[in-house]
Amino acid sequence: MRQPDWQKILGGSMSNNTGGSAFPIIPPVDSSGEIPRGFPYADAGMTLRDYFAAKAMAAMCTGGRWPDSIDRTEISKRAYLMADCMLKAREEAC
Repeated sequence: MRQPDWQKILGGSMSNNTGGSAFPIIPPVDSSGEIPRGFPYADAGMTLRDYFAAKAMAAMCTGGRWPDSIDRTEISKRAYLMADCMLKAREEAC
């Protein structure tokens, strides 16, 4: 069975746009503008693109198992293509 051309269906090649941080950790600052001693360093967290891809992959694999006809690499690529489409739609909606 021939696989669909997902890049064409979903609008082209994968993007380098990450969408920024999905869950950034930004430390508080005191009145002098300094980070309190002992506070964990700032962390950008996962990108919004990674978060969208994880959600897309979960939706593709609903039912608790990988689809038999598609390998894991192909599912991963499709998840990121869908994430790229979500980021594009998000930019156009704003």
